[in-house]
This record gives sequence, C-alpha cells and structure tokens, in this order.
Amino acid sequence: MTRFLLFIMYLLLFPAAVSAQAGHIDYPPRVPDQPLFPQPRQVPMLSDERLAAEKYAEQEQAWMKVLKNDGSQPEYWLNVYRAVRYADALQTGSPVTVLRRERLDSLVNAMPQVCRNSFEYYYLAYLNSTNDPALFPQLERAYELAPERPELNREFIFHYAVTGENEKLKPWLTRWENHFRNDSAVQQYGHNMLAGLETGAVLFTGSETDAFPVLAEQQLRGYRTDVLVVCLAAFHTDGQLQQFLVNHELNEPEHSYTKNTQADFVQEIIRWNPKRPFYFAASVEKKILTALQQNLFVTGLAMRYSEPGFSNLPELYKNITAVYRWNSGSPQAVYWVRQLEMNYVLPLLLVAAEERKKGNTAQAKAWEDKALAIATKAGRKNDVKKYLARGG
Repeated sequence: MTRFLLFIMYLLLFPAAVSAQAGHIDYPPRVPDQPLFPQPRQVPMLSDERLAAEKYAEQEQAWMKVLKNDGSQPEYWLNVYRAVRYADALQTGSPVTVLRRERLDSLVNAMPQVCRNSFEYYYLAYLNSTNDPALFPQLERAYELAPERPELNREFIFHYAVTGENEKLKPWLTRWENHFRNDSAVQQYGHNMLAGLETGAVLFTGSETDAFPVLAEQQLRGYRTDVLVVCLAAFHTDGQLQQFLVNHELNEPEHSYTKNTQADFVQEIIRWNPKRPFYFAASVEKKILTALQQNLFVTGLAMRYSEPGFSNLPELYKNITAVYRWNSGSPQAVYWVRQLEMNYVLPLLLVAAEERKKGNTAQAKAWEDKALAIATKAGRKNDVKKYLARGG
C-alpha cells in the first residue's frame, strides 16, 4: 500500500482529537416542528460524553435564554461556554484553532458583572486565555474555590508540563487517571505509545488525547523518560513553544516561528535536529499532518517522520505483534477511553493485510477481529466492516 493511501486511511479511521479548544459553527436551519428553544441540560465534559454538533447549538440557544432571565448562576455561563466551544471543536477537529473568539470573549467578559467570585468565572477566564501563564493565578483561584472539580486537571497538567515542574505535575496526572477510574486501557495506551518509539524520540501530540496517557506513564511509572512529549495545545504563544524546545536541548531553527505556519516550524525543528527521531500522534491537527504527509509513515499508534523514504511495515508489524501489550480487560464505559482505543484500529488492519499477503489467514482474522471489537465499543463497527468488505 502506498504511503499516501496509508496517510488518507489514517485520517479517515483515526478519530478527531476533540478538546476544549477550537473554532466555528454554522447553525443549522430551524426545523419547523422543533421548538426554537429546547430544554437546557447540563453540557458534559467531552471526556465523559460527546453530543452531536446540532445538540450543542441547541443547548447554546437554550442556555442563552436562561441567562437572559437570570445571569447570577455561574453554572449557566459554563454550560453556554461549553456548548459553543465543544460545537466548534467538532466542526474544526482542531484542539487549538479558535475562530469564534469574539463570542467566547463576550461570555467571559460579561461574567464579572454578575458572578465574579465563582469557580466558573476564574476557570473560564484562564481557559479562554489558552493557557496564558500570566493568568495562571486565575486558575489557582478557581482551585481554591472548588478543588475537586475535574475540569482543573487538564489546565494544571498543561501548565506544569510546559514549565517542567514535574513534582507538581505528578499529583495532577494521578487525579486525571482517577477520573477514568484508573482504567487499565488508559495506562496500556500510554505504555504502548512509548514502547513503539525509538530511543530519544520527540513525540508531537495535538492535545491531551494522546499526551496525558504518555505523560502519566513517564511521570508516575518512570517509563521511557527518554522521549520528549510536545503537546502543541499546551502552549500559549509561539515563543513559549520555541523556548520549551530549546530548554529540552533541541537546536533552534534560524527562522522565527512567528514567520511560518506551525507545520513549517515543526518541519524546521526536525531538520535542525537530524539525530532525533520524530513521531506524530493521532491528535495532531490534520492541517499539520496534511502539510507533512509526504514524509509521514504509520508505525503503530504514531506516525514517524522520515525523509527520504522509510520502510515502515517492519516497524509496524513488530510493534503490533511483539511490542504492544494486549491485556485490556472488560469493555470500557467511559466515552473518551473507547474513542482513544480507536487509534489501534488502523495499525491492526494494516498488519492483518500483511498477514493475508503471507497466507497467514488465521492470524489475519485474529487481528481483524480485535480491530472490530475495538470499533464496536466505540460505535464505529460499520466503518471497519465496510473497509474489510472492500478487501482492505
């Protein structure tokens, strides 16, 4: 199979890495037999449940109607903000691009007039800043007011990962894992991602989706600390990212990051550090992956950057058949974990196809069945069945 087809399959089968950061939505036309303002419901965190894009649009309208009658309740504002932000994340598939900035800013800027001294205000003020370290005291204030809120995990992990304060990072990673009931599938994912990388690798991730399981394996269990994890969504400015890479002994490109796209900058980093192997996780923005596609090769849970060409099938086969752990237990109930495991599906199908070429029909069927089982838990069974029906 050609490198280009591998890449297209990667984008089609791997789930979009949605996060609390992103861009734009065009409201669907109103259906006449539906109420203009549906009943408001609590908008769940994306890690717990994902609604359809039109449902987020409906909830935005519903909660705005509530706010017009009573703006004193901070949780109402949080629900509106989530409805806007999560719809945008689904629309763009981007963990960092924000196109509806004025809409989000207007919500946060209006809150101090009615509910300043609240967890929701301080949390959203920091979240809306996209991890601005100057506003970190706002996040700390949110923690003081409601220390057990799970929303805090993401932002504190991002902050301490960027600043390199590992002793402060560890308890937040523990809290994050506990939110998923110490799910063995999460730990296994982080272990497998790291196990499939070469020594001294640099792993780019787009959001917490791939980054947090890996960081937990490194910081909490001391596994593969030679790998540098670069979570692109964690950085407030281009310069902050550039300084982070320099602090971790990567050579700095001679051109300023601000003069290039992020994809250009990443490629410059790779070229200025030829002795380091570079990998990209599924959560990296598609526009970056697309810009680099001619040099990306699927090797398992990550894609390796290589120029010139690279024979990826031996490394992919080794990771799937000999390196990765496959001891995940019962079906997972948490939405986010089921979606995370979908990132195994494409590598499994590619290995199955190689087994069939070699005449190993039984082994090919076993890998296909594993891919189907994962896809079934994630609600994507039909996608995999259609792929297999086309002959892989």
